[in-house]
Amino acid sequence: MALTQTQWIARFTGDASLVGDSLSLDDQIKILEDKERREEIQLREVYIQRAHSQISGIWGELEKAFRKSQVQTTEGSMDMIGENGDQSQGFGFIEDIGKVNKSPENLAAMTNAQGKVLAIQQGLEDVMVKRSVIGNNGLIVQVDVQLFTKRDIEEELYTVLVRSLLFPEELVADDFSATQRMIDGSNDYYIEELKSRTESGDTTLSDNAGAVKAIVTASKDLAVAVTALPPTTRRSRRWLA
Repeated sequence: MALTQTQWIARFTGDASLVGDSLSLDDQIKILEDKERREEIQLREVYIQRAHSQISGIWGELEKAFRKSQVQTTEGSMDMIGENGDQSQGFGFIEDIGKVNKSPENLAAMTNAQGKVLAIQQGLEDVMVKRSVIGNNGLIVQVDVQLFTKRDIEEELYTVLVRSLLFPEELVADDFSATQRMIDGSNDYYIEELKSRTESGDTTLSDNAGAVKAIVTASKDLAVAVTALPPTTRRSRRWLA
């Protein structure tokens, strides 16, 4: 049934009271969702701009702590972030930590800078909004939900930092890593494809494994290219051997 003018106004403004009980519960929810969605878009812009402003405020500090810093190891000096941003050539917090023979002079600066990044992340995670849903009692109720998803924080915070060569990709938690997400997806494909071929009675599993892994390896290269990041030691070691 087509909406009346009053119903359209109610949907646009989010004021369900304009139509009283003349709309079904589902239609009332749609009116409220439209209103909440518009409000959330505006609110997201406010917090994203604030996060980007916070990044700008610590830009020099991050650059000094990571992009322009080195670690002394038994194999010589290593850039915290590899030359020309090639993080596969940079210091690996898992692989190379045992080679450190001298505590970095700017260790405190690294710790402090990382703490500030985590504070920006936490600030985005803490933003809650109300959303209307139909409760178990059949009535419209409001529930608290996070405004920003992990994917949002990945894109608006960590992708910005890593691509700007201000933060080691290896320090990004898996939940917020585009590279790790793509690699995990390719790993899942690799496992499922081998399982499927095994269940189908394919006896040339070893040959198939090589063929499938070639596809998955190509997917890994694509993941690196898409995120504009060479794989770090930690990400590489998690790749299926």
